[in-house]
Amino acid sequence: RGLGDVYKRQDEAGAADRGGAPPPGSDDVAPSNPLDDMGFAPLPFIPLPPLTWVTFEALEFQVSRDYNEVYCYGGLGGAVSVVERFGPFRTLGARRWDIAEYLGGANSRFVALPIGEPLQGFLECVGYIRHIIPGEGGEETAFNLGSLRIRHAQGDWDGHTITQESSGGASGHSFRATYRLCRGTCRTTDFPPPSLHLYSIGGRRQFVWSWEGNRANIDGFKLYVGNMRVRLRASQSSYWAPGYLQPPCGERYEFRMTAFRGDRESPFSNTVYWSGEPCPRTVRITFDRIRIGNDWGMVDEWNPSGNVMGPIYGAFWASGSGGEQVLVFDAATVEWPLPITPVDRGLFLRVNEEWRIQRIFDWIHTEQVSCVGPGCPSYSTPGVNYVTVNLGPRDDLTFGGRILDLDLWSKDDTLFNTTDTIRSTDLPRVGERRTYTLRNRNIELVVQVETLSGP
Repeated sequence: RGLGDVYKRQDEAGAADRGGAPPPGSDDVAPSNPLDDMGFAPLPFIPLPPLTWVTFEALEFQVSRDYNEVYCYGGLGGAVSVVERFGPFRTLGARRWDIAEYLGGANSRFVALPIGEPLQGFLECVGYIRHIIPGEGGEETAFNLGSLRIRHAQGDWDGHTITQESSGGASGHSFRATYRLCRGTCRTTDFPPPSLHLYSIGGRRQFVWSWEGNRANIDGFKLYVGNMRVRLRASQSSYWAPGYLQPPCGERYEFRMTAFRGDRESPFSNTVYWSGEPCPRTVRITFDRIRIGNDWGMVDEWNPSGNVMGPIYGAFWASGSGGEQVLVFDAATVEWPLPITPVDRGLFLRVNEEWRIQRIFDWIHTEQVSCVGPGCPSYSTPGVNYVTVNLGPRDDLTFGGRILDLDLWSKDDTLFNTTDTIRSTDLPRVGERRTYTLRNRNIELVVQVETLSGP
C-alpha cells in the first residue's frame, strides 16, 4: 500500500483545542499480536533509557526586510543529527511570518533527551526577493538571513519567552525568533503525549512507547507515518513494524504517536526516524572504441604479412552485484563456395585503424538485414555498445573484453583479452562520466563509465 508523502506532516495537523492532533479519519487497525502486550519494557534486554521530555514551541518570527518568500532549515535534539526544511512561511504582515504553522501551536516539537542533557538545535533562514522586468519576465535573488544556535539547560524549560537574533547573514539581512521551552508539554492536559522509541531487533523493527497518563481513560494509541495511521490498543507498549512501514531504499520515514479517546487525541510524541537501506549504485559502462597499433606481433594464415587479422568475434562485459552483463558479437563465418575450398568471411582489423564499437555492431546488423534466404552468414550483434549494472555501496566494478579472429586450419588467435577493476571508492560520482583505456597486445579498448544513480 502507498504511504503517500511521508514529509507532509503539516497537512495532518488539527486545531489547537484538540491538543494538536490530526483530525479523525480512517485508521489501519494493527492485528493482534501477543508479543505486543508485554508491558512497559517489551523485552527484558531492551530497557527504556532514562529520558526527560521538553517541548519547543515557536511563538514569533520576524525579518529585517521585505521578502517574497522565506524558508528555514533547522534541527532539534541532543546531537542534532536530523535537519528539516520549514517553509515557505505564510506572511502575517509587518515583516512577520507564520513560523507556528511548522514549529508552534499544534506543531510544536516534543523532544526526548537523556536526563541532564541540554536541548540543542539551530535555525538558519533564506529570504527571496523577486524582481519583475517589463518585457523580460522576472528574476529571483536569495539572501542569507543568518542563523542562530539553540542551547538551553533544563532550568530554561519553564515556559518563559526566549528571543534570539540571527547572526552571520548578508549585510542588512537577519531574522529574530521568539520561542519557549516547556518540560513535558506547554499545555495543561490529561492527555500527555507518549514517549516513542524505535529499535532494531534481529533484523526487524519494533516500536516501543511509554505513557504517563491513566490507560483506563483512553481507547488506545495511534502511530502516524505520512498520511497513514495505525490504531493500537491501550494495553500495548510495543508494536512489531509490518513490512509495509519499511521505507524504500534511499528514503527516510518519520513516525509520531498520540494517545486517543474517541475523537480526542493527545499532542504528538517525539519523532523517531527509520531510514531505508542505501540505494544501489547504477553504473553505465559504454565500450566506446578500439585502437589498433602498427604491429600485431603475429601473422595470420589469411594474411601472412601480419597487417590484417580476422574475421573477428568476441565479447565485452561488466560485472556488478546483480551478476555479469555481456555483449557478445560475431562478425566471422565460413563459406564453402566449392566443396573442398572453405573461405572465412566477415570483419577484418588492420593495423593503425580505429573502430567505434557501435560501428562494428552496426556493420554486423547491416550484413544481417541485407542478406535474405539460405546461405546468409551467421553473424550476431547485441545492437548497443553499453551495459548497465547495479553495485552495492562497497562493490567494485570490473569490466573488460575479449576479441578473437577465426582461423580455418589452426587455433583461433586471441587479439585482445583483459579486464580492469575500479574500486568502489574510486567510481565516478552521480552524473559524472570518466574514460578508461585498457591495453592488451596490439589493441587499446576505450571505455566510458558513468554513474547514473546511487549514494
